[in-house]
Formats: sequence, C-alpha cells, structure tokens
Amino acid sequence: MQRKRLPRIIGISAGTAPLTLRVRWKAGAVCTLWRLAQEQSGATMTAEAFRRWREAHAYSLDAAAAALGLSRRTIAYYEQGEKPIPRVVALATRGLELTA
Repeated sequence: MQRKRLPRIIGISAGTAPLTLRVRWKAGAVCTLWRLAQEQSGATMTAEAFRRWREAHAYSLDAAAAALGLSRRTIAYYEQGEKPIPRVVALATRGLELTA
C-alpha cells in the first residue's frame, strides 16, 4: 500500500499570550488535508450524491433516516456536508438501490 504524503508546512510562528500558533501551508494544502481526512474517515459519497440518492428514491428526511437506521438530524448533516458520510452508509444506500 502506497503511503500518502501530507502537505509540507512552509512556516510556523508563535504569538504572545494567550498562546497562539499560526501555521502557513502551501497553496492547496488545506484541500489536500480535507481530502485525506475524508478518505481516512471512510467517506465515499459526497453530500450532493447523498441528496440526489434520497430524492431519486422519493425519501423524506424521516424516511431516509428510517431506511438507514439513522436519526433525521444525521441525514440532514450528511446532506449539508457538515459531517462526512461513512463508507457503511454509502454502501447501505447502494444496497437499498438493489432492493428497490
């Protein structure tokens, strides 16, 4: 398995009290860190794809929550992109497509 390299930090500076730390990253590094965090969390589906799945199957937030065994609020978090969609949830949406 190929090991992924994290973006290089190009500068660190410390402020005065209260202690602050500023990190400067190379351009695009924040996006890379976000993508790596998504991959490591097992996220395999975008918020937009999740919303399209729900709408294509005419699920309300409550119906999608019941079908996936999640809370309505969690479904809303996923659709709004506030929380990454775990691999198990993405796989469950695919499984529900096969049974529909």
